[in-house]
Amino acid sequence: FWLKLRSPSILSRAFWCSCGRTRELCSGMENDEPPLVGKLEKIACTAQHYIDKTTIWVKSRWATFVLLLVLYALRIYIRRGFFVITYGLGIYQLNLLIGFLSPAVDPESDGPVLPTADREEYRPFS
Repeated sequence: FWLKLRSPSILSRAFWCSCGRTRELCSGMENDEPPLVGKLEKIACTAQHYIDKTTIWVKSRWATFVLLLVLYALRIYIRRGFFVITYGLGIYQLNLLIGFLSPAVDPESDGPVLPTADREEYRPFS
């Protein structure tokens, strides 16, 4: 097993991208696609591979995110620009947060509910 992994030819053939394609397919060698599409798929596949490798380092990813956010805010402060773009990004992030916190279905419009008065009997299968 260990000898197989150390061989470069086996490593290159056995390497699977996170997008489910082998390295040969990620390199854009398919004839029916334009060259730009193949290169973009290769970049996306490589990026997804490295993102998947960093999944176990949650604190490091959050620290990197906060660092990049501070650097972006510092750049805005120093350059005195990009306020409109930052405002738009903030609205987009707020929209994503509201969508995440909102329930997927409205509980008031779905099926039977529990009785609200004492006189009503709960009939789940009626």
